[in-house]
Amino acid sequence: MSFFHPQTILVLTGSNCSILTEENYSLLNKQEKKRAAEFLFDQDRVQYVICRTLLKQLLSLITKIPTHQISIRESLNGKPYLNKSNIFFNLSHSANNVAIAVTDLGPIGIDIENKNKTFDYLKLSNLIFSENEQEQFFDIHPHQRKEAFLNAWTRKEAFFKATGSGLSSPLKELEVPFIPNQKPVICKTAWDTHDRHEWFLTSFDFIKECVGALAVKTQKRNPVVINYSLKDFYNYRKQIHHLNAIHHFSI
Repeated sequence: MSFFHPQTILVLTGSNCSILTEENYSLLNKQEKKRAAEFLFDQDRVQYVICRTLLKQLLSLITKIPTHQISIRESLNGKPYLNKSNIFFNLSHSANNVAIAVTDLGPIGIDIENKNKTFDYLKLSNLIFSENEQEQFFDIHPHQRKEAFLNAWTRKEAFFKATGSGLSSPLKELEVPFIPNQKPVICKTAWDTHDRHEWFLTSFDFIKECVGALAVKTQKRNPVVINYSLKDFYNYRKQIHHLNAIHHFSI
């Protein structure tokens, strides 16, 4: 039995509205507990604790390191990573949904955005689109613009999360296709003419109410993306625990 396959991309998706338990807190280190306590709103605190716990449980399953020994560090720009590990991961949440991407191919970023949220995407368009993209954006039918904006936003954010620079990066200097049904690729980067050939970019609809995208720095063309739901994940963990219990009892 294997939950993760080398040279593939695992994407775990679902709702993170599970009940907060003592186990969630017990898996946090002192720094993580301090960070959780600093949230002003209970909803944000609960979301952080649950997502952090879920991430540690998933990484434990993949790396075979006990969950309580999983130590997630952060780069200077705040990108989480596992020290001395060839496993790369990233997490995104929107409203009550969560998505975690894990791979051994290279640095990875993932982003999901709720389709139903209300915001002024026309006003925001000049913040993320290059001049060329702006022309394309306003040429499409008005009814398609919100979907187009979310396509562009998630693809660009996934890319910059993978690089570790996040939204402090110049979004206008990265061009991606965003018109509905266009295949996601890196069209152009202002800083490196060869950079676009080193990335795999794709979108996904694993969560019904969300637009999603992920980016991986890899030489592998069209790597396999495998999606599991939270239900799949928890069922698999139960099976593993059951098998371990049987093995321990039989010794």
